[in-house]
Amino acid sequence: MVALLIAVLVPLINIANVVVLAFFFGPPQAQSIPIAHHVLKHPLVQASAGITINLSGLSLPDFALQTLDLLGRAALGVGILAIGAGVNAERLFQRSTALMFGVVFRMTSGPVIFLAVTTKFGLGPTEVLIGIIILVGPAASNGYILAKKMGGDANLYADILAWQTILSMLTLPLFILAITTALG
Repeated sequence: MVALLIAVLVPLINIANVVVLAFFFGPPQAQSIPIAHHVLKHPLVQASAGITINLSGLSLPDFALQTLDLLGRAALGVGILAIGAGVNAERLFQRSTALMFGVVFRMTSGPVIFLAVTTKFGLGPTEVLIGIIILVGPAASNGYILAKKMGGDANLYADILAWQTILSMLTLPLFILAITTALG
C-alpha cells in the first residue's frame, strides 16, 4: 500500500517541484526553455516509467533489476550525504520565515489536507494511517539535489529537511497514536 501511494505521489510532487523551480528560480536562460523539457529531463520523472513497465506485465532481466537496485541504494546514500554537507548549524537556529513555513506546512497542513480528502473518498483506517505517516515524515532527500541543480535555495531545503527529520521523530509517534486511537 505504501509503494502504491508513493508511486502516485512521487511523479506528481516531482513534476510540481520541477515546474516551480524552472519557472521561478532558474537562471534566465533556463526559464526560456519549455517547462515540459525540464520535467522530462528530471530523473525521478523518467524513473516513473518503471511504473508503466510494472503495470504492463513486462519484466526486466535480473541483471537490469540488480543494477537498478544497486544504483538506487547508492543514490539514496549520496543524497543524504549531500544534504548533510549542506546543513549549517548556525543557519539551523536563525529565525527564518521560509524555514518555519517549510517545516510547519509539511508537518501540519499536509496531514490536515489529506484527512479532508480521505473523508471524500472513504478511505479505511489503514490507508489513512499510511498517508499520515508519509506526510508527517520528512521530505525526500532528492529535493536538495534538485534545488541545487536548478538554482533553488538548496541550503534552505537542507535546513528544512534537517528540522523535519528531527521533529518527525517526536511527532510521528504522536500522530500514529492519535490516528490509531481515533480510528479504533
